Amino acid sequence: MIILIVEGVAVTTVAKIIGDTPEMVMKAYAHSLDYEELRATKILSSLIKLK
Repeated sequence: MIILIVEGVAVTTVAKIIGDTPEMVMKAYAHSLDYEELRATKILSSLIKLK
């Protein structure tokens, strides 16, 4: 299910599909999203050039 979240599917939708709550989905998969947070930070850093 982490693939759906990474692809932009809402956590609430994923929870509904698997018959769980959004809180439980986040508890189970939030650690897997750390790499996405790092990737997003790198993208933002490359776009914002501070002088």
